[in-house]
Amino acid sequence: MAPVPITEDYYMVLEVGQTAAHELILKSYKRLALKLHPDRNAKHDATTAFQQLGRSYETLKDESKRRAYDLIYPSIIRSRHSPVPPPASTPQSEALTEAAQIAALQKSKQERGARWRTKKNAFDSSIWELQRDIRRLELEIKNLDDIVAAEAAEEA
Repeated sequence: MAPVPITEDYYMVLEVGQTAAHELILKSYKRLALKLHPDRNAKHDATTAFQQLGRSYETLKDESKRRAYDLIYPSIIRSRHSPVPPPASTPQSEALTEAAQIAALQKSKQERGARWRTKKNAFDSSIWELQRDIRRLELEIKNLDDIVAAEAAEEA
């Protein structure tokens, strides 16, 4: 029997970017596991969401599984952005199509949020590093000023 094709975006499930380090994946998994655990989440699909989170983490934590997943990841991205089918003519199928469109919009919103959080984290990290460099340079300037003042006092 052939293996079931993977169609879920594990990076989106874990709310991390494709280049996320193992530590960030673990941190995100722990945070989401607490949030999505069926004992703490009353939604009807809590068990499914929690199991999907587990599959995502199991794949991305193992370097060889992650490399294999990254090979098929571009096809998952393309299939995620496929156009929404045209609405059907029956009222029941129209309601289902409307629900599918709403679900697609919600998923798109989550994806944008995940991309935004990834970029924000990268910018926050860069800002923190720059602030650390500024503090270090300010300290060096103060030390140089002290040396100049000591030399001036010695000459006087």
